[in-house]
Amino acid sequence: MQNRVKVAFIGGGNMAKALIAGISKSNSQNYKIVVSNPGNGKLMILKNDFGVAITTDNNAAIENADIIILAVKPQIIKDVILMLKKNISHDQLIISIAAGVSLGMLINWFDGYANILCAMPNLPAAINAGVTGIYAAKSLAKKFKEQANDIFALVGKNVWLEDESLMSALAAVSGSGPAFVFYLIEALENAAVHFGFAHDIARILALQTFFGGAQMAVESEDDAVTLRKKVTSAQGTTEKLITVLANAGLKDIVTGACQKAIERFDELSKKL
Repeated sequence: MQNRVKVAFIGGGNMAKALIAGISKSNSQNYKIVVSNPGNGKLMILKNDFGVAITTDNNAAIENADIIILAVKPQIIKDVILMLKKNISHDQLIISIAAGVSLGMLINWFDGYANILCAMPNLPAAINAGVTGIYAAKSLAKKFKEQANDIFALVGKNVWLEDESLMSALAAVSGSGPAFVFYLIEALENAAVHFGFAHDIARILALQTFFGGAQMAVESEDDAVTLRKKVTSAQGTTEKLITVLANAGLKDIVTGACQKAIERFDELSKKL
């Protein structure tokens, strides 16, 4: 059997757990995962749930690792890097999933080491339904790009960005996007309860409607506009519903909400 790729997660928080869960659910046998975290609580959960190796020593975790995923909070990533950099070997791929930390910052903190890319997965990666935005310098070796493609493909779809400035918009659209979806599900469920459905039935109606609609959109060759028109009969009930949402400016509201998220992302990035 081909040697497995060793992946070292530095940090065992929510996003690391989501990625590990997705890799585990993919049933890929190509990866050996070790996770480092300061406390044992999260580590034991990850070990028990996914069978990964664990340690509280970051430098021990990255030893002989092919891929190092920095899954720590942006506020502490510089300190973590300063403790790691002396033990980085020339052929390791470093992936940062810390929001707001630019590629230039990372390379600078690693004293010019350039086998680095920035990635932003989202929480549905845990069920292999995520989307990951990836940015790397054009000079990054092809093999490292392929390594990143391979591992993130296990947990969903990948989107490579040509412009790093789009990372803030990515954070708003797909990073925060799941919360937006959950909020809309909550709103539809509340409407169903308002009109007399029991809570358990309202939940089924809302969840299955969103799931079915999203699945249709994924599998269809039509875009969202065309699909929406197909279920909106002239002067019918759906047309009335869509008209109310359009008159309320829902699309502008969503764009404005994303803009606020982008501004907050940029504020946090500047603080680094």
